[in-house]
Amino acid sequence: MNNKIKKAIIELNKNGWTVIKGFLTKKQVSNYKKNIFEYLKKNHLNFKGRHINYVGNAKKFTDIHSFHKLEANKKVKDFFYKGKIYKYAYALLNNSKPELRASELFKKPKKSGLKASPHQDDFYWNVKGNKGITFWIALDEANKKNGTMYYYTASHKLGLLQHKPSYGKGTSQTVKNIKIFKKFKKDYLELKKGDMAVHSSLVIHGSEENLSNFNRAGWTFAVKPKYSPYDKKRTSLFVKSLNKQIKLREKNARI
Repeated sequence: MNNKIKKAIIELNKNGWTVIKGFLTKKQVSNYKKNIFEYLKKNHLNFKGRHINYVGNAKKFTDIHSFHKLEANKKVKDFFYKGKIYKYAYALLNNSKPELRASELFKKPKKSGLKASPHQDDFYWNVKGNKGITFWIALDEANKKNGTMYYYTASHKLGLLQHKPSYGKGTSQTVKNIKIFKKFKKDYLELKKGDMAVHSSLVIHGSEENLSNFNRAGWTFAVKPKYSPYDKKRTSLFVKSLNKQIKLREKNARI
């Protein structure tokens, strides 16, 4: 196990998140970003509902805010299972075999990128044991000016919290008791292209709007231990809430 992984394990356990600088080179970022964007330009109209969100009602590639089915792209899936990120996942899951739940793009375009309400990933995932992790790779520079992600550091130690509908595109749920936030330091990420943040599925996090003149694309991998099952009851309740919000959005779009 190399020193970067050892450091990541310590920080992830302590803070609920960590950053691995220079995970990808600038050339690798450029190549993968090109592949992902070309895939979306060609295929985005084939997806709807929970799999894709736009900043407005027009379904244009330039207006994509988030896409939640990137694992449908074989190169993306191979990147996880055949690359060094898999080794990180194995170590960070306490030497458990990783399983890719989903790969997503939070494109967050300049001047119109939407905020993500503070939430815990596992309220969406519903994995028994809550042992999942998210890898978040910066395809653009990310900072407070263009809506970078923030963490409530060490909030993962609270366990899974109650959420309520946020009615936000891409992040349909938010932590119900906002008083909890006062107990934790709010840390904003500062990432260069190719840097990778890793966080627990229980740490509270979110992001602000991107009203700047700079895009802020983030490429994610949602990972769980392969042999950790899903909680069917929790999943059913979440899907019901999500579908209700999607129907409401579609109704408002027609008005």
